[in-house]
Amino acid sequence: MALKVMMPPPEGLFSVQGVVTAVFPDDHPSLAGSFIIQDENAPATTLYQGIFVYMRDAVMEQGTPQVGDRVTVEGRANDYLGQKQLSLVERINVEGQG
Repeated sequence: MALKVMMPPPEGLFSVQGVVTAVFPDDHPSLAGSFIIQDENAPATTLYQGIFVYMRDAVMEQGTPQVGDRVTVEGRANDYLGQKQLSLVERINVEGQG
C-alpha cells in the first residue's frame, strides 16, 4: 500500500491491490458501498496495511465487492481527515473471490 506512505501523483489514477476486509452496507447514509482493502502480504510490523475506498456516487456495473475478494481498484487518491483514501473510483477488478 505505497499510497499511504508516498505522495500519490497530483493528477491521474492510482491503482492498488488487496483483499476486501470490510464493506459498508447500502443503508449507510454516506458510505454505502464503500470498503476497506488490505495488503495480505504486508508484514505485521508495517505501519499501513490497508486503505479506505470511498464509493459514494460511484456506479460500478459489477457491484460492490464482498469481504474476502481480492481486488484491484483504480481511482483518485486524496486525503480525508488526514488519511489517504481512494475516491472517484473508475474501475474495480475482482481477481478472486473469498
